[in-house]
Amino acid sequence: MNKKIENIHHYNIIWKKGGTNLKTIENFKFYKKELIIGPIFKLFEAIIEVTLPFLMAKLINNIGTWNSKEIIYYGIGMLFLTIIAVSFASFSQYMAAKASQGYGTKMRNDIYMQLLKLDQKQIEKFNSSFLINTVTNDTFQLETAIAMFIRLVIRVPFIVSCALAMVYIINKKYALILFGATILLGICIFLIVRCASPLYQKFKKKLDILTNIIKENLINVRVVRGFIQEKQEINKFKEVNEQTKKYSELSSIISNLLNPITTIILNITIVFVIYFTSSQIQSGSLEKGELIAVINYISQMLLAIVVLANLITIYTRAYTSFLRVNKIMKVESKLKSGRICRINENAIAIKVQNLNFSYYDKNVLENINLEIKTGEIIGIIGLTGAGKSTLLNLICRNYDIDSGKIILFGQDIKKYNLEYLKKEIVFLSQKPGFFHDTIKNNILLGREDIKDEEILNAIKKSDALEFVEKLPNKMDNYLEKDANNLSGGQKQRIAIARAFITKPKVLLLDDITSALDRKTEKIVLNNIIQYAKENKITVLMATQKISTLKYADKIIVLKDGKIESFEESKKINNISKTYQEIYNMQNS
Repeated sequence: MNKKIENIHHYNIIWKKGGTNLKTIENFKFYKKELIIGPIFKLFEAIIEVTLPFLMAKLINNIGTWNSKEIIYYGIGMLFLTIIAVSFASFSQYMAAKASQGYGTKMRNDIYMQLLKLDQKQIEKFNSSFLINTVTNDTFQLETAIAMFIRLVIRVPFIVSCALAMVYIINKKYALILFGATILLGICIFLIVRCASPLYQKFKKKLDILTNIIKENLINVRVVRGFIQEKQEINKFKEVNEQTKKYSELSSIISNLLNPITTIILNITIVFVIYFTSSQIQSGSLEKGELIAVINYISQMLLAIVVLANLITIYTRAYTSFLRVNKIMKVESKLKSGRICRINENAIAIKVQNLNFSYYDKNVLENINLEIKTGEIIGIIGLTGAGKSTLLNLICRNYDIDSGKIILFGQDIKKYNLEYLKKEIVFLSQKPGFFHDTIKNNILLGREDIKDEEILNAIKKSDALEFVEKLPNKMDNYLEKDANNLSGGQKQRIAIARAFITKPKVLLLDDITSALDRKTEKIVLNNIIQYAKENKITVLMATQKISTLKYADKIIVLKDGKIESFEESKKINNISKTYQEIYNMQNS
């Protein structure tokens, strides 16, 4: 199996995976061993922890009757148990770290893969800040929940129940006092969690908004400064920041009430126990060791309840994060990959039949019918919002159509393997995306087996060689975020170079020369058309400029999402009113 087929096979695995809405639960199966063994070892540690106060009470009660050798041996035995307990706890901590970090890493990978599976329309339904916070903060909350499950979920109830049982064995009256304190603390925990949980959910929503404001301002910093909007943006940020602070403070304040309330209840309980035991100690019906054991068990139990309360807070937050993660994972991708990895070059390149597409309940394209032969150069023009870019996005399956068909080289476009399809249809956008990487890697975009000479030739054909050669590291020069160290025209030329390092069957150009001057545009388009004719590439180029359409064999004129005209370029001016309108505006 060659490398290309292996890559396609791997890509198919990604697209065929189903049940994404259960991924948050399914990923537990990879850590069954840790999720079982970890709590068991923590349970062993808890058994020793509950046993030690009882042994200590026996030691204190017999300190006057045992000789020094017996006391030392007894103490060494307790120390040995303590070391074993620490060993059990350490191993459990290791299991918790392994499971939680592994789960978090896998969950982040799954969320990222899920986002790659969705079409552009589905992704745009999510706020980018929501996606960032979900991938980072929410997966961290789930990690914490898993770690706490292994470390505390079994240990805490065991200590509470055993401590209460041990106190009951020593003295039933103290057990009733402790039981009453437990109920009181439980009521306090319930009220605190009930109040804090909604506030935390509101805090998370405000944090999404705050992240989005920061992101928008960093991206649009020139717009903000250019239109002197600093004060307005600062005020907007402050307002949301204050709201975020308010919910965070309220949530934290209410949650933090737990520790002082627990301390008060613990101390009151101990005072009651000492008060009731003073007469028993004086009469000799209760030994001092038993009193110390009771106090230790009370401390263990009430502190375990505090930990339980913290666990409830953690799991309340984790549940919120679980819902946010599931909101992404439960979206079923509309982009289903097909199996076909071969094109019939003798068939008609593109046939569109009764295509309809809507965006946010608004019809963008209606009843589109086209037939484009292999090797044809097709221009697409129309007023702003006519649907030019949308049509190109549908042909390369960035979106899926609502109804109708797109037939590519004799086969329904949905039957093609998605990776194969993306290699055979190259889409160049008016606003190309860039990575914080070298110019070379931004042109290659992961493509392999392409020599530097081919990359330089692509840069030359896109008329970018002159400015690239002047850079300190030439094509190995690093681009900043969104290629902000390049001008708009330079960005477009680097993006155009991507088309020259591959030989696609279809080349889609979405107003790619909008930032170029006429001289540069002429050079670039001449090179593209020559390259297309040499390699029998079908070209669709959407544009706002009439001058660009002189290279087209035929022209599609779009108006309000419908095809007004589709005719040879030399005849279109006599047929299309919209074309005439645009022509007159640009040549008046």
